[in-house]
Amino acid sequence: MAEFDAVAVIEASIAKLADKFEEAQSAWQSAEESERKQIETELEDIKKQIKGLTEAATSRPSVPGVEVAAPGEKNTAGRKFSFGRMAKLLCGTASGDDPEYGYEMEVNREAEKALDKPGDDYTTFKTAINTGTDSAGGFFYIPHEVQSTLVPYLESQEIGIDLGVTVINGLVGNVSWVVDEGVPVAYYVDTEGEESVTESVNTFSNIEMRPRVLAAAVPLSWGMQHQPARAIDTWLMERIGRQFALKEDNVLFNGTGAQEPLGLLNHSGVNTHTWTATVRFGDATNRQTVTNELRLQLKAIADQNALPFNGGRLGWATDTNGYFAFPQVQDDRALPIFVNAGDAPLNQLFNYPIRYSTQLDSGDNTDQTLLVGD
Repeated sequence: MAEFDAVAVIEASIAKLADKFEEAQSAWQSAEESERKQIETELEDIKKQIKGLTEAATSRPSVPGVEVAAPGEKNTAGRKFSFGRMAKLLCGTASGDDPEYGYEMEVNREAEKALDKPGDDYTTFKTAINTGTDSAGGFFYIPHEVQSTLVPYLESQEIGIDLGVTVINGLVGNVSWVVDEGVPVAYYVDTEGEESVTESVNTFSNIEMRPRVLAAAVPLSWGMQHQPARAIDTWLMERIGRQFALKEDNVLFNGTGAQEPLGLLNHSGVNTHTWTATVRFGDATNRQTVTNELRLQLKAIADQNALPFNGGRLGWATDTNGYFAFPQVQDDRALPIFVNAGDAPLNQLFNYPIRYSTQLDSGDNTDQTLLVGD
């Protein structure tokens, strides 16, 4: 490797400026008085540049307090710092155990001590050219650059809105609904005889809901807010909004009613159906049991006169275990009965949409939750 000769580069720059100086001086002598002042100013600027480069060539431009060696000079008793020897260390073509390179390592270790180390975790900013050892460049701090694209956090998906949950906008304060609990009684009467008609009237109840406050607080330092890699404020608002949506979806199913809305799984008014048999989805002999149990879930809705004959907004919700189990149910020919072979993941179950959420995972691989409703 050719040794980098910083002094030679500076001297070449001085020579170029000197030639320019002579040309400018000749032009000044032959120019008119109006032009001489302008050229004279340029000459003074060139002089200052030459002076600065000359001082740099005879001093230590980037290693304060350390004498820089001449090109090719060995690091003997003179103990002079060589940029060329340092470059060989960084590139791994020389060993730090070699006495010839010992002074370069010593200088860099001293420079390392003088750096402002960002807290106890400063070693995370420390890297090496080839390896993590000092002799291969580990004693240099190389600033890291934060990329504008974040590695995304993998999280659940909200499914309630997709399945048709009714959203009412523009509400302020408490809101109430009147519920029709009963209807007039109809019966036949004898039109020929004298008969008194029994009166009957509707009965009503009231459902009242009050606002539940959903909040998230994230402290931000001044430095983080001014991180140039990305707009932190915009990103944070997107992340909080995303977490709001997931929390609402989770409460829709699992809400306890304490400080948060009451969820479907904890609501006393929701019919449930427990499957009567243990089903192994990959076993073709269970196909009839699976389809029968699914129909019984729909029957639980029909028994309450709540099954919409026109399709309504009925939908299925389950966890990942349930969702990926249904495509395994086979017929007598070992073909899936709920999907077509080679199709994408399951989209419908008995012509109604089905969605899954990891927020419905119970942690029990043998006992899953499957919800269906309008």
